[in-house]
Amino acid sequence: MSPHKSRGAAWLRPPGQTEPATGLRHHDPGPLQARTGSRAVPGQVLHVDGVVRAEPGFDEVVPQSPTEVRVQFSEPVKLGADALAVIAPSGRRVDRRDARVDERDPTLVRVSVQAGETGTYRVVWRVLSADAHVVAGSYTFSVGSPSEPPPETALASSTAWYWQAIARWVHLIALCLVGGPLVVSLLARYPSSTEANFFLWSLARRGALLGFVGTILFLLAQALGLGGSLGSAFDPTVLRSTLSGRVGLLSGIRLLLFWMLYLGFSYLHLRGVRARFGLQLAALTLVVLIVITSLTGHPATTPPVPLSVAVDAIHLLATVIWLGGLLALVPLLARAQHEAASSEVSDLLRQVLPRYAITAMASFDVLLLTGAYQLWVNLERPAQLLDTGYGKALLVKGVLIAGLVALGAASAWALRGVWRSPEPGRPGITRGRRFAALEAAVAILLLASVGILTALPPAKSTGPAAEPAAASPGVTLARNAGPFLATLTLAPAEPGTNQVTVVLQDPGGRPVEDAEVSLLVQPLGKAGPAPSRIR
Repeated sequence: MSPHKSRGAAWLRPPGQTEPATGLRHHDPGPLQARTGSRAVPGQVLHVDGVVRAEPGFDEVVPQSPTEVRVQFSEPVKLGADALAVIAPSGRRVDRRDARVDERDPTLVRVSVQAGETGTYRVVWRVLSADAHVVAGSYTFSVGSPSEPPPETALASSTAWYWQAIARWVHLIALCLVGGPLVVSLLARYPSSTEANFFLWSLARRGALLGFVGTILFLLAQALGLGGSLGSAFDPTVLRSTLSGRVGLLSGIRLLLFWMLYLGFSYLHLRGVRARFGLQLAALTLVVLIVITSLTGHPATTPPVPLSVAVDAIHLLATVIWLGGLLALVPLLARAQHEAASSEVSDLLRQVLPRYAITAMASFDVLLLTGAYQLWVNLERPAQLLDTGYGKALLVKGVLIAGLVALGAASAWALRGVWRSPEPGRPGITRGRRFAALEAAVAILLLASVGILTALPPAKSTGPAAEPAAASPGVTLARNAGPFLATLTLAPAEPGTNQVTVVLQDPGGRPVEDAEVSLLVQPLGKAGPAPSRIR
């Protein structure tokens, strides 16, 4: 699901099913369906940015003001203030501010409406999806006859999406800063020096603290998405809704685990030692945090969910091993250039660098395999790489990974003769450190692209295949019938099943409900069925 605007759609009903209508529907065999009354016959279901159905439908013209607006999403959603609003042609809100989730269907949101104006209305929604993403958008429908639609409002603001992307980016950096020192320590064959341990645990402790802050920022971004403004984000009702449910529970566990890691790394930092059991416990905690990250993202709603979560967790673990190890080794290479520190740090680098090179290559292979699965489940066709925000972010991620691999190869080449003796002042150390520093900078940008990617809706839910209504707006004809105005709409005005809507209005612009309407259907050409009359 997505934080961007999307279009609504007519409500889907099985073929031949009648509505509790105030009009007629033609049930004779044939390609034409016609009716008059309070609603038009549904034409199609739209699935754009998480919205699959709406009533009244997208760009639908209804003769009478509805008493309720319904929007159905592709998964259960959370509601906050102004979750579903209806704006009249005059620009004023006409909903009763009572948006609620249907008791029998957690994907269906309803709001009562008190509308009496003729013209085009705008329906605006802003909710949180099951995978903790802001879903905001709008569509229009008309009462009586179309008019200039109300302008977009701040109700559909996507500011919360940007904060969610930043929060996810901070969280990913925190995981790498926690995981990097663990990777370096576990790759060492025997305990490193006190100074090296002091530096590694200091880095890991900062990563744990950053993860704690990032989780709080993530929860505030969710509250901002529900509340719509910074002031509303701290409303007790909004905060209660944010902290409830699966995502709130998982975020609470994340806070607890990061705080435990912070205390553990603080102890190791003060002692300057490396405890094998402590390393293993911290590594296990990191794995749990990675799984929780997958459970609060797209994999949690991508079937089959267990497989998607497992693949995403492995993908993220490989990322933490590769990039986290890099972020930990870059400052160690810088320290190796100083005479005072080289005697204690060079030994650790001599042990770790060759092993890290092999581990990084293995992690890259895992990233390719798991990334191929994610590409398969989130993209329907190659064109979505250019047509959707998700696809473009994926391309940026691919370019950054390619640059990271190139810099890694250059760094390994520069350090090829230094692994056995990383002494200070050697040219290889200086060149390798520079390449590694560039790698680290690209890695930070790569994590930013991943943060944006995880905050965007998968391309499968936003593809052009969901836009048939926009491609075929239909044909609308209007003609005076004595003192009345008759408006006929044919949609989609293409070969196959079409929908006919007839609206009669009196001189005052009010809909005429008790009129009898007769349509004569005349096939083109000599061949085909005889003309038929529909009443």
